[in-house]
Amino acid sequence: YRSITNNANYKKIATLGASSGVGGNIHLNDSTLFANVIYYYTVKAVGAGGESAFSNEDSALLLNDLPVITSLSNVYMKFGTSKTIAVSAVDPNNDQLTISVSGLPGFAAFNSTGNGTGQILLNPAYADLGTYNLVVTATDLVGGFSNVPFSITVDSNNPPVLNTVTVGSLDEGQNQTINISA
Repeated sequence: YRSITNNANYKKIATLGASSGVGGNIHLNDSTLFANVIYYYTVKAVGAGGESAFSNEDSALLLNDLPVITSLSNVYMKFGTSKTIAVSAVDPNNDQLTISVSGLPGFAAFNSTGNGTGQILLNPAYADLGTYNLVVTATDLVGGFSNVPFSITVDSNNPPVLNTVTVGSLDEGQNQTINISA
């Protein structure tokens, strides 16, 4: 018998066969459980002579699964440009999530778009050259949280532009040199 969240509403969840021998063990795998819920259990023996009283009860609290933040890569960008970084997380228990970002420099802003999603908006100036360490945190309603650190590097470099690469065809066993430049 099992009761959910309190010990007042027991319902029969299984009938198990008899064990062999005196003091034999019988096992129940209760696979219909949810995280962050207290379950109460009690048992009763039934035999040819009738049934026993309920056993003493026991309880179990299933632990919370932590939120999972979508992977974030370090960001490299030139001053005077802008970039938007999407941030998201999911909760294995489908708990509602809150996302926050710590370490935001003055040229950055975080916009929460709801239930585990948001955007970091970047718009650095020349005075912002350098590397900044940030931490994204996802928190669920029962106190579970996860952190993912990443960095933003602002520099004065232009990203390389690869020139057109011309590739010809070869016969098997032949070599060819291809010039690549940026």
